[in-house]
Amino acid sequence: VYGAGSSEITGLGNEIVVTTESSLADVTALNTLDGNTTGTVNTATITSITGTLAKLLTAYGSNGITGLGNEAITVSDTTSLAASDLNSLDSKTSGTVTTSTSLATLTGTVAALNTAYGSAGLSIDGDEAITISDTTVDAEALNDLNNYTSGVINADTLTTLTGTIADVNVAFAADAASSATISGLGDQAVELTDTNVLAADLNTLNGYTEGCLLYT
Repeated sequence: VYGAGSSEITGLGNEIVVTTESSLADVTALNTLDGNTTGTVNTATITSITGTLAKLLTAYGSNGITGLGNEAITVSDTTSLAASDLNSLDSKTSGTVTTSTSLATLTGTVAALNTAYGSAGLSIDGDEAITISDTTVDAEALNDLNNYTSGVINADTLTTLTGTIADVNVAFAADAASSATISGLGDQAVELTDTNVLAADLNTLNGYTEGCLLYT
């Protein structure tokens, strides 16, 4: 109706619109409808929505769309997603948000990435490559992230790794392994939180990094 030419239909643009479908194959159509009327678009009938993360966030963030909040969502992006954006979408629905099985990369802080993987409302395959943006990270949190995905974690931005010597050595070992699951470690400064360490563990750590070893 809204797509008809102005010579065919006139007077539209401020109506309340009520959807009747239960499944929306592309959220773009909903955003387009929202843009065509200053009235509200009531989507209470919709139980599932598919689309790119950016367009889904547009729909859920619109003041002109009502009735959203309990839908199952399928995110169709296959290249890269920011964990913070996924977490934002997760907070907007009580339904499950499922990422594409072809998703290549997740990016963000270790905290945001762990929140995404740990959420009961997000269904993520677990084979994505990860690019973290932190400069300082707790080794335990990095190890937790490493356990969530079989993909490689790119830690090139890290300048400092903190934590117990046991956790720090686990992280460096994941980088040094023949089938490495973390990359980019080896020149970071290390801040140890232990009060006592074994000389053997300290020697192991010293072999992993060219950075300074600090005790806090």
